[in-house]
Amino acid sequence: TLTDATINKSRFKIIIMILFVAFSILALGGLHAYYLYINIRQLFKAIMAVTKGNYKRQIRLLKTAFTPYEIAFLALEFNRMAIEINKTYVQLDKKNKELNMMNEFQKNLIDTVSHELRTPLTNIQGYTSRLLRQDIVIDKETQEKSLKIIKEQSERLGRMIEDLLTV
Repeated sequence: TLTDATINKSRFKIIIMILFVAFSILALGGLHAYYLYINIRQLFKAIMAVTKGNYKRQIRLLKTAFTPYEIAFLALEFNRMAIEINKTYVQLDKKNKELNMMNEFQKNLIDTVSHELRTPLTNIQGYTSRLLRQDIVIDKETQEKSLKIIKEQSERLGRMIEDLLTV
């Protein structure tokens, strides 16, 4: 009858509305989950990039009405952290290069100083050994020349040591 037809018609409309609302909720939930997945994946990729040494990596979120505040906050803080890490890395790299230059300078200085100190010392040792030899006769002129060279080289050595101490 008319009441049954109206009830059946209303029932049908209610079922259609329930199905529509359920489908809408599922669609919105799926969209929310999809955007959440994309943004979490962006976070994950950025973390992996920083782990591998790419300190310039920034997170680019797909911001929509479905993006949770917490994800946006995490991305913002991660980007700030990455900027600070990159600045520190650049400073550290610069200091490391300066340190390597100083090490190279120190090595060159030691090589040069040791070479410069050995030269007069070798002359002094050579002429002293020559004068002390018992198996050869050395004339007075050669002896004086050798002693003069020993004196000059020892003075040279003394000046170099004084210069080194001044430096």
